[in-house]
Amino acid sequence: SRTVQLAIAAIVISQAVMVLVMVMTPLHIRDNDGSLATVGWVMMAHTLGMFAIAPVTGRLVDRYGSRTMITGAVGTFVVACVIAASASTASTFTLIIGLFLLGVAWNFGFVAGSTLLQEGHPVADRLKLQGLADSSAWVTAAMAAAASGVIVASTSYASLGLLGALLALIPLASMYRERAVATSQ
Repeated sequence: SRTVQLAIAAIVISQAVMVLVMVMTPLHIRDNDGSLATVGWVMMAHTLGMFAIAPVTGRLVDRYGSRTMITGAVGTFVVACVIAASASTASTFTLIIGLFLLGVAWNFGFVAGSTLLQEGHPVADRLKLQGLADSSAWVTAAMAAAASGVIVASTSYASLGLLGALLALIPLASMYRERAVATSQ
């Protein structure tokens, strides 16, 4: 169904964009003479964004709905990726904000997508769908991690961030198709 496609797109793209940018950030910092302490602060901020807000995210999804939170994830990803891309000299403050927001965007997209995936399905189907979504997300994340090094080596960290911002828009295409089908019926 279109709803399942949207949910899986949100989960997979959230994981892919997060990994794409996150994996290269420590190398970007070190390549610009940043310290290991800077790497630690940036990655701590990222991890806080991913997990510290989880209880709030669940409430937001309950209150505003999965589709609204997926849209919020897309917007937050775009902002996060553009901020990270602007850190051409590995600015600690810029990367802390960008990677924190990258974690928040991942949290919004993953929680909202997983919630949407479960709506209206029997328990046996929920398990199969979540397994499909999770395995798709992890395979895509592995490909994103491998590609990120090639992208940075052949272009730049800034280009990687901008590519992440573009990829983050993919769930909006699924939402558009879902609305178009609903309108035509």
